[in-house]
Amino acid sequence: MINARAFQEALKLDCLVSSPFDEWDLRTPDLNRPGMQFCGFYEFFAFERPQVIGKVEMSYLDKQSAGNRRNILDKYMSYRIPCIVICRDLTPPPELLELAQKHQIFVFRTPAVTSKFTVKVTTDNVTVSVVTLTSLNCPYVHDGYFDESNAETFMSAPYFSYEIDGIEFLNSKY
Repeated sequence: MINARAFQEALKLDCLVSSPFDEWDLRTPDLNRPGMQFCGFYEFFAFERPQVIGKVEMSYLDKQSAGNRRNILDKYMSYRIPCIVICRDLTPPPELLELAQKHQIFVFRTPAVTSKFTVKVTTDNVTVSVVTLTSLNCPYVHDGYFDESNAETFMSAPYFSYEIDGIEFLNSKY
């Protein structure tokens, strides 16, 4: 489980909207950029991931009428997404903040450019942790570090975890 405040602190995010749902079951360090969802395509929506809104997504929202923007965002936020991160210190439309409060979704903001933020979250300081390997008698972790010579075998294990800036992620094949 990922604590929202730990996520916020580790990534130096400003909190614009808080939520009582402050523990997230994130199973991958991946993010979702919701441009396709804003256009109405939800077939492969990765709603369980943190959502990142950058200049492209915000520009699209800005071009919509207030009513259309409200409909787009209300449908989008009807999914149980853990949080929204707005990049480039962009100013969100009032409907985004209002609907995030209604749906109890954290909204964070960062001055980081979207691509740099995405790279930081998905690749920086990624280390494999032994913490969630308790259900396995895993010979692939030695002294808390992953033995890369066994990477293929280890990654095929049913559970493994990794850590990004002190936030632990659990991955499962199931």
